[in-house]
Formats: sequence, structure tokens, C-alpha cells
Amino acid sequence: MQGKLILTRICGALLLATTMQVWAHGDVTPQAIDITGLEPIKDSDTVFLDTNPYSGNEKAIEIGKHAFAQNCARCHGIDAISGGIAPDLREKLPLGPEGDEIYKERMVNGAIRNGVTYMPKFEGILKQEGLWAIRSWLETVSVDAPVKPASTTAAASTAVAAAPAAAAPATPAVARTGEQVFNTVCTACHTAGILNAPKIDDKAAWEPRAAKGLQGLLASSTAGLNQMPAKGGDASLSEQELSDTITYMLGKAGIDLAKTTSAAATTPAATEPAKPATN
Repeated sequence: MQGKLILTRICGALLLATTMQVWAHGDVTPQAIDITGLEPIKDSDTVFLDTNPYSGNEKAIEIGKHAFAQNCARCHGIDAISGGIAPDLREKLPLGPEGDEIYKERMVNGAIRNGVTYMPKFEGILKQEGLWAIRSWLETVSVDAPVKPASTTAAASTAVAAAPAAAAPATPAVARTGEQVFNTVCTACHTAGILNAPKIDDKAAWEPRAAKGLQGLLASSTAGLNQMPAKGGDASLSEQELSDTITYMLGKAGIDLAKTTSAAATTPAATEPAKPATN
């Protein structure tokens, strides 16, 4: 027990130290979390709990996964698989009370070094229920999370196979507009220019990027570029949603992507002088 406590304390120290080493991203704007369906926490606006009240709660896990994509994936990676910008929370955040303590400290205080905010605090800005929902989801992707029994997977497969063939298809989700995607996924970096991201209204910064055309920008957005993760950190974005978001952002910078692409297509290509015949 003592050995486990020491190990988890070391992990906690590593989390604190590693977070201090990332580039400053304190201007990230936290995105509201829809906590519908979660049991309210008593005095949640005044008392931050010491332990996660939703551990293992399926609804909290569902909410937490989406909330992580909105608020954390830009730095900690899609599905918490960090690319090095910030700690890999699957490894650095222990399960149980010790991990809860580390998580609470970050939510309440953020990370500040020499007056520079490396991680903003979220307590008092986002609902505590939403923050603990993120913790609940992180528990499921932890390297120490218990492996689900094979029988559970087999049972699920059997149930799917036994489903009636004539079952009505699920109602497709309503596509988000470019403005909606920007306000929930892109604003954190592109409003303030975090991690050298071009600001949304900086026409000079966007013009050379617009020269790639929609398909080129779409490819970069889908795969990720420099410090921007794939799809801006929200893997659920469709190709159409990404296209609409690109068009929206360029429009805010005063760039008509359709006209830019058309002009590039009609510009005659430079030709080399004809070489004299050699025979």
C-alpha cells in the first residue's frame, strides 16, 4: 500500500512538472458542457468535491468524452493520446482518490509559472458536474483501467446480430454550421492566436493559406497541422462540417474562397522559353 502511494505521488509530481513545460495556452476559452442527465452536486458552485462522484457512471462518461474533445483535446490529444504538447493523461493521471486529488488541483488552480498561465483554471468557469464527467471518461482510457471481460463483447456482438433486419435506421445527427463549429472547437486557438494559430480576422495570415484552395485546407484540417490536432481535436466533425467551418473562418477574414480559387485557376501558368532543337 505504501509503495502504491509513493508511486502515485510520483505520477502526480510528474504531471505537475510536465504540464509546466508545455507552451502557454492560458488564453484558451473553456466551452460550456451540457450536463443534462447528471445528478446535481450539492453546493457545486461553492464546494469542489475531493473525489469523483460519477466514477463508472455511463452518462457521465458519455458527457465527459465530448467535453474532453471540446476543452482538452487541443493540448492533451484526441482520445487523450497526447502528441507531446501536454501530458498524456492516460498515463499521468492515476485512478482512485490520488488521481482525483491531482485532477481537482488542476481544475481549481490551473498551472501558472513565473506569472505565465500554462493551463487555465476551470473551477468557477465550467460546472463542477461537467468537470467530474471529464474525469469519469478519463478513468475509462487510463492505462490502469480494468479490461472489459471478453464475454461482454461477445454478448454485445450477439445482440447486434440478432437485431431485426427491418429495424428503422437511427436518426442522423443535425450537421453543425461553420459558425457553430468555430465557436465550440476552433475559437480557443484562432480567436487569440494560441500556439501560432492564425487569428480569425487576420487576412494577411489567411491569404497564403487560402491559396491552397478548399481541398488543400480540408486535408490539413483533417490530418492536423503543426500544433493543431486532427479535426481541431473533435474527431466527430464530418467533412462537410469542416468545409463549412473553413469557409466561415476565411469569410470572417474577408476572403472569398470561391473567388480566390477561381482566380488561381484562370491565372496562366508560367512557361519556360522554348529550347532550340538539337537534331
